Amino acid sequence: MKELMHLKTSISLIILTAVLGLLQASAQQAPAATTSDTTCTFQDGTQITIRYPQVQYSSRNEPREGKAWVPDNQPTYLFSQTTLKLSGVIVPPGAYSVFMVPSKDHWTIALNKDVKSTQYDAAQDIAKIQADVAPLPDSSKSLTLYFGHVSPKTCTLRVDYGKQRAFADFTEQ
Repeated sequence: MKELMHLKTSISLIILTAVLGLLQASAQQAPAATTSDTTCTFQDGTQITIRYPQVQYSSRNEPREGKAWVPDNQPTYLFSQTTLKLSGVIVPPGAYSVFMVPSKDHWTIALNKDVKSTQYDAAQDIAKIQADVAPLPDSSKSLTLYFGHVSPKTCTLRVDYGKQRAFADFTEQ
């Protein structure tokens, strides 16, 4: 009888340890990133969409000059239903990772073929465009990307974060 009680206690301890281990493992997993989308529709009805992480402004997540910025280590994607022409490069319809590389007087926006990694590999770039920068009158409290439809075949992407705005044209071929 004593052995049976000891066995039950041991089994209960094993089960309790397993449950606590599962609870601890699930608590350590990062929560799923919340994303936002911005879409621009060209005159012919085709669209481009950028999906980006909702990131609150913080100095620890400040873009660093000359380094590919991956906000909060979450990916940004561009989805295009049409052929684009970016800085003279023809970009076929498809899905691409978007990386932003800031510098003092402009940012470079790179479209990258690797949509599985948040690590920037410039060898995977399909096109790069130079984005002008300007100070914002009021600081942006979060990362915000949005398109302005400026002509039948041109959408201007605006990227607001902190005290800066970067902007570049995406042109339909």
